[in-house]
Amino acid sequence: MGGTGSGIYGARLKEPKVTLEQCKCLKIDQVQNNIDPTTKELPMWIEKDGESQNRALGIAWTDCNLGGKRPWFICPGCDDRKGKLFYMRGEFYCRLCHDLAYRTTQISGNRVAELDWKIHKVCQRLELQSTDWLNQVDHLVKPKNMHRTVFFKLRIILMYLKEKRAQAQLNEMAKLKK
Repeated sequence: MGGTGSGIYGARLKEPKVTLEQCKCLKIDQVQNNIDPTTKELPMWIEKDGESQNRALGIAWTDCNLGGKRPWFICPGCDDRKGKLFYMRGEFYCRLCHDLAYRTTQISGNRVAELDWKIHKVCQRLELQSTDWLNQVDHLVKPKNMHRTVFFKLRIILMYLKEKRAQAQLNEMAKLKK
């Protein structure tokens, strides 16, 4: 149970959902410094059906324990407070209203895809293109402002994941031959 190809997505019975990583995201942290605690709406220009439309995203404020206020977006679909809104089909809604999935839920059970995703995440931290990791593991350049110990740990993790990925590919090829 729960192996490769199990479930409605692995058996190709249903099209995979759109993932969070495929959508543009607006975080409250990105606009927090540009608004004051009296702001109730954030005006936005949205491109929908080839024309620009003026919309307003609602903002709610909550009191913090040590003083001050914290802003939240109000999702237009469910009227809940959210820290992130996702842009898809010309609308900003939360993850649940857009029915978005996490990338990791769609690659579960496929060992090579899981390792590719882990490699992609490490490459992001090392500021590498995902295609460069195959050749450049030995000749990586430490990104600016990254601690040397963190850089060396990530480099070791990348080499380990590269070996695991090669083993997983060999195992999958062996399964196909049987």
